[in-house]
Amino acid sequence: MAELEISLMGELRVVSEGEEMPLPASRKARALLGFLVATGRPHRRERLCELFWDLPDDPKAALRWSLSKLRKVVDAPDRVCIVSDRERVSFAQNRARVDIHEIQAALRDREGHFGFDELEEMARSLDGVMLDGLDGAGGEGFSAWLTAEREDAQAAWLTVVRLLATHPESPSLSARKWKRIWQETDPEAAEAHEEAGYEVDPGRVVELGQEGFFPSPGVTDEKVYLAAVEVDPSEKGHAHGDGSIMEEGTRMVTLELREAIARCRRGEIPDAKTELGFLRLADHLGYIPQLGVTKDQLPAELAEQWAQEAAEPQLWQRRQPHLEFLAGDPKLGLLRATESFDEREQTAAPAALMLQDVIEYRPRPERAESVADAIAISLDETRTVDLDRVAGLLGVDTAVAESQMAGHVWRDPESGQLVPAVTYLSGNVRAKLAVATAMAADRPELRA
Repeated sequence: MAELEISLMGELRVVSEGEEMPLPASRKARALLGFLVATGRPHRRERLCELFWDLPDDPKAALRWSLSKLRKVVDAPDRVCIVSDRERVSFAQNRARVDIHEIQAALRDREGHFGFDELEEMARSLDGVMLDGLDGAGGEGFSAWLTAEREDAQAAWLTVVRLLATHPESPSLSARKWKRIWQETDPEAAEAHEEAGYEVDPGRVVELGQEGFFPSPGVTDEKVYLAAVEVDPSEKGHAHGDGSIMEEGTRMVTLELREAIARCRRGEIPDAKTELGFLRLADHLGYIPQLGVTKDQLPAELAEQWAQEAAEPQLWQRRQPHLEFLAGDPKLGLLRATESFDEREQTAAPAALMLQDVIEYRPRPERAESVADAIAISLDETRTVDLDRVAGLLGVDTAVAESQMAGHVWRDPESGQLVPAVTYLSGNVRAKLAVATAMAADRPELRA
């Protein structure tokens, strides 16, 4: 069977036996192919007509015409991809390789088991807008579906970025790049990962002397401590840089845990997160750095007293019971900004945001100094070029306003909507020109 590859990321592309196939000029036909391929299930013809041809003329004829054009692209003598009957239409998923489907399946089935180069290739494939250039090719139902699919693709891309940022075999320069990208695109998840620590396989724990410490959770951001050493005072080194043993250009040092914490507090290892990692380690081991002993070395009476004190609730900790049901919500930080919280008393009072006018009111513009300004105001308010709004801002009627916008906007021959020139003259310009030329043959007003 002839091999067929379909790319949904970026502009729609179809490659058959290594040769890229020309797509129909109609955006609706291309959008239909993308929809059928992405969903991979049968759809009723009436539903497809509602999504793409909800017009008073003959939508079923338009659907039949589009399917005939698409079969020339994806079907072959030994391969039937578009399957249809009198009621339903579908795309045979087992007849083609689809980029986003393969990546999502790999992420679902092989989480955490990727080579670094493989992940970078996946990131390159996902670094684009799904079905780019097909916005508005269908009705509201298609637009809503396309938005949801793009959000799923973005989620897959963020997963790949996370795996790259935390990959144990990533080169130092690449690791820094992907960590930066992760922090910029999903700062809350990156911060949560950084603060959560690092899980260690218990099988890697080894028996150590009293002054040693186990392979254990440190913190991320190049501060993952996996050293298991017997400490000999003659082998102690000096802390280097920020104390990280995995940062490029540093060397591993062996310190007794109590000494490591003391160096952090003296500023010789100038990094608060490194100190936090050591304190977590001490708690994990039951080690009391102030005394230099473990809990099992304490007298029984003192150990019992210590356990009782440690079990007492600490009201000064930042616990807000009235917000716990929102834990994990990405908007929780915005809600917390509406109150001033007393960590010791565990009480909340309205913040200035709730009591004062801290946001400047921006009145709705009534006039624009130029056509470009009027178009910009309309786009800012409605994300469209609203002819009535532009005319009102310029103080002219709609016919005059449309003539003044010549060169700034174009009227899409398919949708009839005004779109900014920079939008209409970008993307697949050849396809747009072909559509405009075909429609101009029957509509003289479109001819230049």
